[in-house]
Amino acid sequence: MNNDGFLDLITAERQSKNKVYLYDGKLNFTHIINFGNENGDSRSVDIGDFDRDGFLDIVVGNLGSKNNIYFSDKNLSFKTLFDFKKERLTASIKVADLNQDGYLDIVEGNSEERNYVYLGQKDGNFKEIGLREDLKDDTYNIEIGDLNNDGFPDIVESNSATWNLHYRTRK
Repeated sequence: MNNDGFLDLITAERQSKNKVYLYDGKLNFTHIINFGNENGDSRSVDIGDFDRDGFLDIVVGNLGSKNNIYFSDKNLSFKTLFDFKKERLTASIKVADLNQDGYLDIVEGNSEERNYVYLGQKDGNFKEIGLREDLKDDTYNIEIGDLNNDGFPDIVESNSATWNLHYRTRK
């Protein structure tokens, strides 16, 4: 997160602010950065440089409130915020450039409601696309990877007490 070459840790917290733990490469987390809503119910985080400024931003999936993107800067302040339009019961969130257009997209796995893809747009907004309107399962995990080796990331959702599904991304 601080571009020092060491992987840092980000946690989604319930009833507490989310945290970034900066790792020093010597088995120590030297600094903790708090961000987000201390009364929230965050369940999942992922990272990507949404505003293309060279600093990794954090997208947070929340249970029962709007999901957010916290934009980073050289001070790692995470104060600039993008709120999604609707409150959801999001348990898992992932970032990828699904359509390979150069703008990061977000996949949202929800509980007892439809899952969504948010296609990143040039203007910094997102185009919302619902997945399987007929399914309102409990999606506990979303993973992204190129399952069929066609160069496009595909979506896998893990659902509780029902079928796990995958979606192939097509050009």
